[in-house]
Amino acid sequence: IPGSRPFNLTCFNGALYYVTPNTDDLVKIEIDPFGRMIQAYKVADLMNNNGHPGFVGDLAVDPNGLLHISSDNVFATFDMRTLGDFTVVASTTNSRYAGLLFTIDGRLRATRVDDTRIIHSVSLADGSSTSSIPSVPFRGFGDLAGPQNRIPVDVPQGRHYFAQPASSIIRELNIATGANRVITWAAPWNIGGIAYDPETKVIYYSENPG
Repeated sequence: IPGSRPFNLTCFNGALYYVTPNTDDLVKIEIDPFGRMIQAYKVADLMNNNGHPGFVGDLAVDPNGLLHISSDNVFATFDMRTLGDFTVVASTTNSRYAGLLFTIDGRLRATRVDDTRIIHSVSLADGSSTSSIPSVPFRGFGDLAGPQNRIPVDVPQGRHYFAQPASSIIRELNIATGANRVITWAAPWNIGGIAYDPETKVIYYSENPG
């Protein structure tokens, strides 16, 4: 796994993601259908290598595919659909959260670094706590996680895809250089045909019965 071990983790469209401590490296962990880690690799520089967000406490993805990042320096967002558009929402230690999660209806909940026993409602506008309730029984939380639906992604221009023969693997292809890497191992069957719909931003594939 690239970089040192993280203290943050989130799930997006069947894969795990984390930010390496004190870098802007967003790392993706591919998981096979049996829950085993296949590979891990950096998918984006959050700030284009122009600095880093600091020590990231936690991550959470909203129902629109927007990653929310809480660190010791910033409360920020990053678009997981395009792997771009890092935006600082607040530069304040008042937004330091140890755990983040989105409810299925899009509400952000968090635990603060200074007291992980309290569950906070968080403003998406500025990262501030708008209300809070104690955990019952009164216990501290090391991290938070919640359910999430799959979200269609935007495919950056110049990227293409192919199905690896006689397998359930979809790979991304650089058509100019021939370089390719695994996008997912998790198709439920061997893939016959593959297509990308630019309007819905969804990759489709058909079953190969052979």
